[in-house]
Amino acid sequence: PMLVVLIVAVVVHGCVAGLIYSRHKRLDHYAFSSQDGREYYSIARNLAQHGRFSQSSAAPLEPDTWRTPGYPALLAGIMVVGRTDAPVLPLLIQQLLSVANVLLLTWMVQAYAGPRRGLVAGLLFLIEPYHHYYSWWLMATTLFVTVLRKAVNASCDISPEAIANSRWRILPAPQT
Repeated sequence: PMLVVLIVAVVVHGCVAGLIYSRHKRLDHYAFSSQDGREYYSIARNLAQHGRFSQSSAAPLEPDTWRTPGYPALLAGIMVVGRTDAPVLPLLIQQLLSVANVLLLTWMVQAYAGPRRGLVAGLLFLIEPYHHYYSWWLMATTLFVTVLRKAVNASCDISPEAIANSRWRILPAPQT
């Protein structure tokens, strides 16, 4: 089921990208739909170009204390490695994270409720519209969901015996 979910997720995300491009003639149309996205990107650009965590558009680059550094640091890393500050590359990477979120959810549900339910959960999440919509905005939502899902999935890697005997259990023991 994971391979099926992966293939369907890549096809669906590709279709959404094609739809955005056909309607707006560019993939970054929704990138700055939020003030948050513009602020994250400004900080990322300053990190990549000047090594400063700042939203300022000109010197002196005043430090920013409003935003957390995780997402701007990811964006800055993409800018440096990709050698561009165009928003398309981070958006495409967010699409990969979005596909990973579908797979992580599928895997988690499979571990606790079986392969069929995992497949259904993954495919249902895949067609949920906000998942796609926000993954085309330059906001921390997609990255946050990926980190959260990975943390929850890491708790699934603990043996069923440890989970059953644990005082800190947050999920029921997986089906065997």
